[in-house]
Amino acid sequence: MEHDLTKRRPSIIPGTLPLLGSWTPTIPSLEEEEYSSESSLLSYLPPISTYDTKPCLTIKKFSSSTISQTSIAHTYGICLLDTDDEQLIVCDHYNNRIIMFNSNDGSLIDIFRQISVPENVCIRPHHPQQIYITKAHSLNLYDIEKKQIIQKLGSEESGHANNRFNIPCGIVVDPTNGEIYMCDSWNHRICVFSPDFRYVNRRWYLHRWEQPTFKVKPNFIAINGKQCAVTCDDAPIYRGAVYMFDKMGYINKIYDHETKKPGPCQLNVPHGILLDE
Repeated sequence: MEHDLTKRRPSIIPGTLPLLGSWTPTIPSLEEEEYSSESSLLSYLPPISTYDTKPCLTIKKFSSSTISQTSIAHTYGICLLDTDDEQLIVCDHYNNRIIMFNSNDGSLIDIFRQISVPENVCIRPHHPQQIYITKAHSLNLYDIEKKQIIQKLGSEESGHANNRFNIPCGIVVDPTNGEIYMCDSWNHRICVFSPDFRYVNRRWYLHRWEQPTFKVKPNFIAINGKQCAVTCDDAPIYRGAVYMFDKMGYINKIYDHETKKPGPCQLNVPHGILLDE
């Protein structure tokens, strides 16, 4: 059981939370392109140069009805390795594996098997052949060259402690100090670890706006030099929101926490998220 002194719940910095009623987001339109069912099937991802470079204008979908070693069952986390070739790493969730692609031409490079239900993945800074993986109820450090887990926190069973988790998902590394921020999703909290996998006595729990007894589930997390952004949903209602924290767990902003009627900007179950510098 956790001691009250080790817990950190989200707090509000006075004067920093804007009234969202005056905030009017703009949602760019998306032009959908239809593809003929008789078109030739793609066995690889197309070169980056063939994508429309105008942001948020066109979504292109590539799929194949044939079963192959690169067929992916429920894509989850994704990252680019910090190497000269910038290989693409993809979590193939239900196939219990991670796949490496060439990020330029989409060709298959390697498959890393026997990684049960990988949720998310991110690079380990200054270690180009190592990645962090969240899977099952654990946080893992995986060596790509050795094709094995070299360090692990958690177990095969869910729990709620400094080293016990319940389906952790989003994971990110602070670029300033290498600390690991992880969404312990079904424990409704964010946990922080040092680069050598030691628990940092800093975490915070997520709950509804001004309703601390109603917890929300963090899904994915992004970070830059100053703050964290976390996508959340209010299971089982599934009314989503984006929480902006400082690195000590204090809330700066909440996007969509007051949206009660369906609309173009209402969030349902938001997942992936990025922050620029």
